[in-house]
Amino acid sequence: MGRRSRMSAFWGAIISITQVLGCANSSQEMAGSESAWSRADRDQCVTSGNLLQDTNFPTDGNSKWAASLHGGTPSFSVTVEQGVLKLERTGPEPWMTYQQWADIEGIERGKLILSAELKGDLQAEPRLHAFKHVAGLWLQPGGPVRSALVAEHEPNDGVWDWQTISMEADLVPGSKTAVAGFIHQTGGTLWVRNPSLIWTDC
Repeated sequence: MGRRSRMSAFWGAIISITQVLGCANSSQEMAGSESAWSRADRDQCVTSGNLLQDTNFPTDGNSKWAASLHGGTPSFSVTVEQGVLKLERTGPEPWMTYQQWADIEGIERGKLILSAELKGDLQAEPRLHAFKHVAGLWLQPGGPVRSALVAEHEPNDGVWDWQTISMEADLVPGSKTAVAGFIHQTGGTLWVRNPSLIWTDC
């Protein structure tokens, strides 16, 4: 898929073409994406629809989600029931991620916001490894893996009931893809439902 096609697909996800969140200029000013980017006064915001697919975590073998593990020893179970993802520690490996890739090629500014409803029953003791003992959202906004945000929100340990939690990061210019999902690197269980990744230039 070429750059022009990817940009067309991205802008096709924009909510109702544009979403005016700032001053009340006429909607005709935002009729084209090119003019939206070239506006000097930036008194309007543009927000995408959900860039994630398969948000109910299908288990038919064709899901966009993929699991990654620190090593080769099975150490986490991944199950889904009625659209709720359950990540549970069962072995010694330090961490696992459950993520998907979003196409952001050609988007040079703005930020990504990852959110989901999370529930936790997590135990940081006994200590299992040298990494932070947390679980929750995981977002790599383009660029190298070291740019990833690892459960940089609260709560991310202990016990809590369902809460909508979000985390945001500036887009890394020149990136082709962003990686969004969830990380588990502590003891216990993390549940996830209704995940969302949006881009905004606000």
